[in-house]
Amino acid sequence: MLRAEQDGADVINFSISSDPGWSGSALGVAAAKLAKKGIQCVWASGNAGLNGMFYADSDGTDPSVLSAGSVDSAGDHLAQMSLSTSDGSSFRVTTSRFFPFPSSLGPNSVYFTTDPLCSGLPADAPSNLHDYIVVCPRGTCAFSVKSATATAAGAAAIFFVNNVDGLNQPSGVNDLPYGAISHSDGKRLEDGTASGISYTATFPQELAYVPRPSAGRLTDFSATGPTYDMYYTTKLTAPGYNVLAPYPDNRWTVTSGTSFSSPLTAGSVALFLKAQADRGEKRDLQAMRDALFATASAVPYGSEGKNESAAGVGAGMLQVNNAINAGTKVTPSMITLNDTEHFQGTKYVVISNTGSTTNTYELSHQPSVLMYGLDSTRNKMADYPGLEHDASPSGAATVKFSRSSFTLPPGQATILLLSFAPPTGVDDSRLPVFSGQISITGGPVPLKITYMGAATKMRDLKMISNRPTAFNTASPALLQGVYASPAREGQVFKFSATSNTRDFPSIMFNLLTGTRAMVMDLVAADANLGFQPTFTKRDAEEGEEQTAEAEEEEESLEDDLVTSPFIEIGSDMAGSSSDLLLTPHNDLARRSARRSRHSARASANTQEKLRAALKLWCQYTNFQGRGCTAKPAANTNTFKQVPIKGNIFTWSDVSRNTNNIDGSDLSKSYTYVRLIAPQYNDGSRIPNGNYKFLLRVLRVNGNPALQSDYDSWASPSFRIGVGE
Repeated sequence: MLRAEQDGADVINFSISSDPGWSGSALGVAAAKLAKKGIQCVWASGNAGLNGMFYADSDGTDPSVLSAGSVDSAGDHLAQMSLSTSDGSSFRVTTSRFFPFPSSLGPNSVYFTTDPLCSGLPADAPSNLHDYIVVCPRGTCAFSVKSATATAAGAAAIFFVNNVDGLNQPSGVNDLPYGAISHSDGKRLEDGTASGISYTATFPQELAYVPRPSAGRLTDFSATGPTYDMYYTTKLTAPGYNVLAPYPDNRWTVTSGTSFSSPLTAGSVALFLKAQADRGEKRDLQAMRDALFATASAVPYGSEGKNESAAGVGAGMLQVNNAINAGTKVTPSMITLNDTEHFQGTKYVVISNTGSTTNTYELSHQPSVLMYGLDSTRNKMADYPGLEHDASPSGAATVKFSRSSFTLPPGQATILLLSFAPPTGVDDSRLPVFSGQISITGGPVPLKITYMGAATKMRDLKMISNRPTAFNTASPALLQGVYASPAREGQVFKFSATSNTRDFPSIMFNLLTGTRAMVMDLVAADANLGFQPTFTKRDAEEGEEQTAEAEEEEESLEDDLVTSPFIEIGSDMAGSSSDLLLTPHNDLARRSARRSRHSARASANTQEKLRAALKLWCQYTNFQGRGCTAKPAANTNTFKQVPIKGNIFTWSDVSRNTNNIDGSDLSKSYTYVRLIAPQYNDGSRIPNGNYKFLLRVLRVNGNPALQSDYDSWASPSFRIGVGE
C-alpha cells in the first residue's frame, strides 16, 4: 500500500481476506488513511457466502473504502471441442476453463471411458494413448490422480464429465490441458461409444456464448455481512461468477470469485475519477462513492418482487455510466441505522440538482427482504441454502419523508429529513437484519438511498453455542489432550510425554457470535468468582440433540483431530499477552455512547423490563433492597476483580465459528485450544494444583471493563500434577 502511494496510484484493488466479522482491521485503517489522501481502495468482499451472515472476510468495511460482492455474469464464454464421428456426423460441445487450447491439439482420437481412472487404465483401454483425448467421469478420486493416469499413458489432454448439467470446472490438474463437459454431452458420448462409434476431436479457435438465466442475481458464494458493529461489508456488486478473465501464457480462462468483482469496481472508480477531472472538478472520493451507491441497480430476490438484502449486495450492482451522468447528487446515499439499542432513526440527506434542467423528484420506499442470522434453533448461525428470508410486510421498516415530492432548478439543493422505525413483526431472538431503498425518480437517471439496520439488541446475542460437539459431548467441553473423550472431574494431567496425547487438558467449543475480546484464564478449582458463569450445566442440557450432520463429522474428527488445526498454548503458537482490556477497544464504547444519545429504543421484552424494574428498585433503596448487590463504585473494572491465577490466552476481534457448510475447513466449525505445556500466556510456569478454565467472551457492544457484559463458562475442575 505504501509503494502504491509512492508510485502515484489513484485506485488500489485488493483481493486479500481477513478474519471476518468486525471493522477496524489494520489494513482497513490504512485504506481509510489513503482515502483521506485521495486514493481509493477497493476490496473483494470474500467468497464465504455459504457460511451465512456476519462472515464477510474483507478489510473494506470502513465507510471510505469500497468493497465488491459477486453477482452472476450475463452469460458464459466457453471454449469448444468439435467432435467428428465415424458414421460421418459431427457436433460441438462447450468445454474447458482455458482458451485457446494449445495449437498442438487436434485432430486427436478420443478415448471415452466410464471408469473414473483412479486405479490406472481399464483393461479395455488402447495399449497406447499417445495423442489421445481422454474423457472420463469426475468423482471417486482427485482430478490430479485421473490426469496422472492419462499422462502416464501418453494422452494429449483430459476432459471430465460432470455429474450434472453445467460446466462446474475441475481444478488441480497441472500436467495436461484439461476441461469439463456437461453431463448430457457426456451421456451422448457414452451412448455413441457403446454403439461402436469412434470420435475425433478438433478445437475451434473461437468462443461459444451461452446466456445465463440467473444473470444479475447474487452469487451464492458471495460473502454476506454486515459486521457486528453494523458496517456494510459489501457496498457494491459486480459480475464475479464465470467471468472471462486473462490468464498467464496469453490465454483466457472462465473463473469465479469476488476477486473478479473488485477489479471491475476499481476500474469503474478510475473511470469516474477521470470524468471528474475532464469536467474540471476537484477530486472528491465521497462524491464518487455516493454516486456509485445512488445509481447502482437493485439485485432481485426470488420471485416475490423484492430485492436482496443490503447485507449481501450493499447498494446493488454497479452502473458506472449512470454514476458519471447522474445529473443529481445524493449525500449520503448509503446509511446504517445500527441495532435497536443504538438506533439512529433520524437521517438528513442532501439532494442537489447538478444538471442543466429543472427536475421534479419523487420519493418512494422499497423494502428489501429481511434476513435472519440465526436458524430456528437460535443455537447456530443460518447458512446457505438454509439462510431464511422474510419478504412479507412484517419484515419491512417504516420510513417517513419530510417531503415525498419537490422541484429543484439547476444548481439548487434541498435537505430531506428521513425518519426510520425498525420492523416490529419479526423474531428479534434470531438476529434479524432489515434493509431497503428510498427511490428517487425525476432526474436523468433513477437514484436511491440504501439503508440497513438490525431489528434486535446486539448486546443480547448469545456468544457461546450449547450445541453438542461432533463427538456428542456437552459443549463447551474439557477434553483429554487431542482425544474426543471428555476429561473426568478432577482428572490429573502430568504432561508426562509428548507421545501421550491424553496427558494435557484441552477445550472445544462453538463460538456462536464473533467477539471483540475472548479471554481464557486459570482459576483455582474452589475459587469464589464473585459471579455465576452465564453458561451453566443447564444450558448444555438444553442444547439441541446431535444432528445427522454432526454424526457424519464424528468419524472424520476422530481420525483427524491429532493433526487438525488448533491453538497450542505453551508453545511458539501461544496467543498474544497484550492486555486489550485496559481501554475500550476501537472506540466501541465511546461510539455506542454517542449513538445512544440519539437512539430510539424498540419495545423491551419481559426480561428487559424486569431488569429495568430491578435497577429502579435498587436505586430507590440505595442498593439495600432484596435482590440488589452493593452499589458499584464509579469507574470500577469488575472484569479485573475476578480472582484469576493467570491468563491462558487473550484474543481480540475473533471470528465466529461456522457450520462448515462449504466443506472448506472443518476446523473453523469449532474452537479447539490445547494447553500442551503447563505455562501461562506470559511463559511462566503453572504450579501444580487444582484448577478450572474460565472462558469469558465479550458480548457485542459490551463494555470490556464490566464482567456482566461477558458470556462466561467455567470448566470442570482438573489437576496439574507434573511429576506426581
